[in-house]
Parts: sequence; C-alpha cells; structure tokens
Amino acid sequence: MTATAHTRWIRQDRVEYPVVVGEGVLDELCSYLASAPPRGAGLVPAPEVPHVLFTDTTVNALYGDRVEALLRACGLEVFRVVVPAGEASKSLATYEWAVGEMLQGGAGRKSVLFALGGGVVGDLGGFVAATYMRGIAFVQLPTTILAHDSAVGGKVGIDHPLAKNALGVFAFPRAVLYDTALLRTLPPREVRSGLAEVVKHAFLEGEEYVSFLEAEAEKIMALDPGALAEALLRGIAVKADVVSRDPYETLGIREVLNLGHTVGHALETLGGYRSLLHGEAVALGLAVESRIAERLGILAHGVRMRLEALLARFGFDLRWPEGEAYDPASVVRVMLRDKKNVRKKIRFVFLTDLGKTEFRELASEESEAHLRAVLREGA
Repeated sequence: MTATAHTRWIRQDRVEYPVVVGEGVLDELCSYLASAPPRGAGLVPAPEVPHVLFTDTTVNALYGDRVEALLRACGLEVFRVVVPAGEASKSLATYEWAVGEMLQGGAGRKSVLFALGGGVVGDLGGFVAATYMRGIAFVQLPTTILAHDSAVGGKVGIDHPLAKNALGVFAFPRAVLYDTALLRTLPPREVRSGLAEVVKHAFLEGEEYVSFLEAEAEKIMALDPGALAEALLRGIAVKADVVSRDPYETLGIREVLNLGHTVGHALETLGGYRSLLHGEAVALGLAVESRIAERLGILAHGVRMRLEALLARFGFDLRWPEGEAYDPASVVRVMLRDKKNVRKKIRFVFLTDLGKTEFRELASEESEAHLRAVLREGA
C-alpha cells in the first residue's frame, strides 16, 4: 500500500465507504478496490461486463490513458465517456448524451462507473450512475482540491438554467480514491477555487483548523504534500462528521455545509455557470454573508476580518462582479429558489463565531436591503 496514504471511513445511515487520500493512491487502485475493509472497499468489479471511465476533456487528456490502463491491469474491460470540461456539462443534455454512450458501450447493472475529475465530473457521473438502470456502483477518483468536498457526502446531481443542483439524488460511492499527486497539474485558478471549501470547513470547525490554514497558507498554495494533505483531511473530517449526523439533510444539521453557498450559488447561476468558478462564487458568498451577519449583530468581533484576510491570502478577488446580471434584486430572485428556503423566505446559515453558526430566515426585501448595504460598503 502507498506509504503516504490515509484512509477515513465515512458512515452515513447504513452506508460505509473509504476515503483514501495520499500521493500515489491511483498506483494502488486495484488493491484499494479489492481489499476488504478497513484497508479497502472490498469491491471486485465483475469481469464479464464493461465498466465506465467517466471523465472530462481536460482530465482525459492528462490522465485518461493512465487510469484506463490501471483499470485494465485489474482485469477489467473499460470504455470511456468524456464530457466537455466545465460547469455547463452539469445539464440534462449532457446527462442524456452520457446515458446514450453507456447504453451503446454495453454498460449493464453490474458495471461500475469510475468518475475521474473534479466536482462537475463527480456530481454528473454520480448522478448518471445513480439513475442508470435504476442505479449502478460508482467510485470517485477526484482530481481537484474542490472535490475533497464534493466527492464526499453522497450528493450528486445536475444544474437547471434557473438554479444550481436543482436535480439530484443522495447516492453514495463505493470508495473515494484521492491521489493528491494529480493536483500538481491544476491551473492556479482551479487550486484557488478549491480552497474556498477548505476555508469554509475550517470556519465551521473552529480555531484549530483556522489557525492551521493561517500558518500554512503559503505551503498549501504551493501544493506542499504534507500541508495540503493535512488541510484536505481536516476538511473531509469536518464534512464526514456533519453528514454522519444528517445523511439525507432531513434534520437541518447538514445545512451548515451551505455556509457561503446561498449567495454563491446565486452568483454562479446568474453567470450561466461560466463566469465564476464554484469556489470563486463561494468565497464571495462567505465574505458577503459574513458582512450580513455583522449587520444583523450576530457575528463575533474580528471573525469577518479574519475570514476575508485568509481568503485574500489564498488569492480570492472579493469584489462584487460587474454587470447588470448581478444586481441585488436579481440575486435575491435566484436565492428565492434555494432548496433550504421555508415560508417563502430565504434561509441563510450565518457564522456567529469560529465553529458556531445560526440559521436566519430573511424576507426578500430584507435580503436585498442587506445586499445593497454590503455593496455600498465595498464588497
């Protein structure tokens, strides 16, 4: 087994699956799949059916041949389904095309889908697997920092032009095999984007994790193996704790993971899922929502400044995007479609201190007024 790998088991309801993080994890792919718990997933894909390597154009050019060869070395027949890179692929049209490719390729109920890529591939590929022939097994092979969040937790789905992640299901992977060596080929913008979810997890966890990020920010940005792996493992631990207590988001506990996402998802939607990367929108959402929390008088002194300072150190531009599309009234209209909402009010999760949150339901008029005030103050 890979010496630098760390395994954490995620337990959600009656489902358990391993998340393996470390350099060179993919080189041991066969072993991690077949080994019985706690070393591996205990998954032996059927040799008599073809399996699916699901990826996007960017990742396919970098790692498609290598991962297909690794799967074939496991004795598997494999074919690829390659979608265009980018959030726009999380669509009904791409979903329909991908299902057609799998049908033509001969994938059956015993096939396993291997989702090789970032958050888009994981969400879309997981949704395809969860619905193909009423559900087939899938394995997440993350290639981005952002995917430390999206690959864990069992939420898969696609976007609608009116709202992000409007179509989806809860479906759990059989394993998440996270080879951090693959992160070295990420463009700087993608590295930065993924760190927004790391920051979110840190402020949900508390002082120790936040202090670690502040002390190691430069090393993490430089993809130092030790610092980066520690940051990712801590983030995964935060998410694992939350989802284990509310696996299907029925108790309200899991909603804390939407910190920064109420505003962030609206900005992504208004940009047509092309103008802002997910992490860029979430970073701005974290900053704006923390300023609203200050205006409401519920955020402890200094937390917002500390949050914005850390985001700035990771290179985020926290200025509100230009253009009429991002007018606060338009943002509020999109936020009104958020799945957390109740009683026709926008349900926010706000920080109140490090490691502490509070839910507030704001009317659309109040939400818009706060947004306009925050923009006047310079967000």
